[in-house]
Amino acid sequence: MEVCIIGGGLSAVSSAKICKDHGLVPFILNKSSALGGVWKGFEGEVGVWPSLRCLNEKHLFSFSDYLWNLDDPDHPNPFHILNYMNGFIEKHDLSQYFHNSCEVTRLERSDGDYKVTWTHNGQTHERIFKYVVVSTGRYSKINYPFPNPEIFSGEIVHGGNYRNASIFKDKKVVAVGLSMTASELAFDAVPLAQSVTQVFKRPYICMKRCMQGAPFDMILFRTSIINQPGSALTDLENNNFFNQAFLQMVGKPENFHPLWKIDESILGKELLCAKAADDEYYDAVAEGKIIQHKGQVVKVYEHGVILEDGTQLEADVIAVGAGFQPDYDYLSDEIKATIQYDPKEKLLATIMCRSIFHPDLPRLCFVGNFASAAPGHHELQAEIGVKYMIGTLDISNEEIWRCVKDEEFARQNVKGSMSPYDFKNYLLDNFRMLKIDINIERIENELGLKDPPLVPYLYYMDRPGQMEICRAWAEDLKIKYPMFRKDN
Repeated sequence: MEVCIIGGGLSAVSSAKICKDHGLVPFILNKSSALGGVWKGFEGEVGVWPSLRCLNEKHLFSFSDYLWNLDDPDHPNPFHILNYMNGFIEKHDLSQYFHNSCEVTRLERSDGDYKVTWTHNGQTHERIFKYVVVSTGRYSKINYPFPNPEIFSGEIVHGGNYRNASIFKDKKVVAVGLSMTASELAFDAVPLAQSVTQVFKRPYICMKRCMQGAPFDMILFRTSIINQPGSALTDLENNNFFNQAFLQMVGKPENFHPLWKIDESILGKELLCAKAADDEYYDAVAEGKIIQHKGQVVKVYEHGVILEDGTQLEADVIAVGAGFQPDYDYLSDEIKATIQYDPKEKLLATIMCRSIFHPDLPRLCFVGNFASAAPGHHELQAEIGVKYMIGTLDISNEEIWRCVKDEEFARQNVKGSMSPYDFKNYLLDNFRMLKIDINIERIENELGLKDPPLVPYLYYMDRPGQMEICRAWAEDLKIKYPMFRKDN
């Protein structure tokens, strides 16, 4: 039985492999001319720039059954990621299922199945599928924090269409936001720009890419978190616990810049966000090479940006790090209404069960609709979605509807957060739904590791050939980061 998979990036590749594992034959419609999604960085498409390095450590960014090249850097660039993805595609013989330069223009219900319409080489095609996986992901449409970009006489660049720092040469640059993307853009501008100002409306908890001698996500996502479950949704209690622990580990943000000071009286009362950046970025901030300005950009004028308090900041280039949204304009009105699709909702553009499927849309699922920093989230979402479609996901209808209600609640009540879900607890909830049991004792005894990073290789240790992958990773980990050795 064929399954239509819409997309061409990590989510689609993960979905194709999982579909094959469950006896479905992928038919993949990729809008771009090549595989790779945002990591290709093609001009005219939403993507990344060549020098960008992955936020996650590579093994935490892995497919569960395909070992990274151990010689690649901890934080790979797009070239490394595309090589890794292509190796996975080759291992599982997935390239035969891809149909490139095929833009889906409509997905609709049709007598209990789904009709997919797409264009290719100027011709329109349509087919009926029993199963459909929407894997176009969250990084489809660029967010702008102001309503009138056309008024600005200079150039506006978003992280999704930025490719080369030459755009900043001899220019006054205003970077909007304090997120990782805005900070990376600001730092890229420093060597070439006349001046760089970073405008932010509220401080973040700030961490360096490495903490306690290892990449930060190796410390945050360790096997011991399995014994610390909590609510999957972001809430004040989870957020406060996370923030208090972070502040103890990384120190107060005002240590980097006085304007980043967090009023500790708001802890537990307001949601806070965190970001990671390189030491060089923080050095540039401390040295005044990236001027910090607290305020909220509400609109642009001909020569710059206007803040909420009326302040005008002059700019030749506005660099925006305001995030992305999924783009589901091709869905029929019926499907949009069912998933309560609202592209203006930055936190949750859709309402579903764990952002993966809706009980009123049988044999349809979404993979990558929720982007998590947790390891293996594409693969886990694909496994949940595909099992739901074929009827083997062992959770009750009551629980499914409760998860839908969770997202309705989050859309209305979780304000000011970068995510509707707590990354750690969302991961643990995925494990619960899939009945994945991580054997900590086996990891310690057979791999010689003590509370190591919870990499996807460890999710399915009983799978044929999996222990060889785990052992190769474990031996490399013990050499690079002996803190995780059992006998350390």
